[in-house]
Amino acid sequence: MNLKAIADTLAQLIQARKKKLAPRKTGALANSIKESVLVTKDKITISSKMNDYGFYQDSGVSGIDRKIRKNPQSFNPPGQFTGEFKMIGGNLPYGPRVSIYKQGIDPQPFIVPAVTQVMDETGRRLLGNAIADNIALEFKKL
Repeated sequence: MNLKAIADTLAQLIQARKKKLAPRKTGALANSIKESVLVTKDKITISSKMNDYGFYQDSGVSGIDRKIRKNPQSFNPPGQFTGEFKMIGGNLPYGPRVSIYKQGIDPQPFIVPAVTQVMDETGRRLLGNAIADNIALEFKKL
């Protein structure tokens, strides 16, 4: 299996795991999660996309009255309001939006746990086998 095929496999596994671990109310966040593989001359990258609020769900948001500490399992530090009254929450009703502004939201990490689980269960084995195969080919050339 070449590195592109391994990256494609890992991207699909990570996508499925993120969808499983993502916080669920309507399913919109989970349905928005997409992983893709980009191959350039120098590297292969797995790229992630999802609804923007997914990063806030993962990392939390500090409110003006309550600060949220970084969760070591979160991808980013908590978001923070700058002090000026700027409502967030998209199409949430006014009450929950004010609550988020004042109290923040606790992190619900799912990005790092998804990647870690996939790499622990499958990724290391796939990459290790590819490296071993590559080394074996080099020995055959000698």
